[in-house]
Amino acid sequence: MAAHGGEFRGDINPIALIGYSAGANLVAVVAQKAKKEGIARKIKLQIMNGLPVDASPQNMETSASYQENAKGYMQTKASCYFSLETYAPGDAYKNPEASPILTEDLTDLPPAVIINAEFDPLRDDGIKYAAKLRRFGVKVWDKYFAGQIRCLVGLPSDAAELKEYDNLVITAMKKCFSK
Repeated sequence: MAAHGGEFRGDINPIALIGYSAGANLVAVVAQKAKKEGIARKIKLQIMNGLPVDASPQNMETSASYQENAKGYMQTKASCYFSLETYAPGDAYKNPEASPILTEDLTDLPPAVIINAEFDPLRDDGIKYAAKLRRFGVKVWDKYFAGQIRCLVGLPSDAAELKEYDNLVITAMKKCFSK
């Protein structure tokens, strides 16, 4: 996008990446790859909802959110294992492109919005990634939505939680795009 967006008459100045679930993982990976390629500054904001960042079987067996929300809330622990086996078979989960939390240095990544829901097996992944980004000096806006399921699925369009989510993203965009 940064290199060719203008060819399609796109405004390439305020680039934001947004993803839900596996798409949130891709946002984290793309931002990290952009840093390696020296173009992370072109990304003004990353927005991640329902973020899987640690695909290790050990995480799935020890994380409180995986145990508490193993089934009954749309996304199950079993479906997470299926996704892992499909996306990162064998020990590919050890690659930061499958488990972006494994990247050692997260300095100079774009600011991030991270959304977590109480009843989500991946809740703790998002919380851990937000904390690690902060440790490396990355500006993070994160929100934990109590009483909600993965990615805030099923809420009516006028739900207070969705308005709060929108306001958080808009606030982050205003701060990041005004620079």
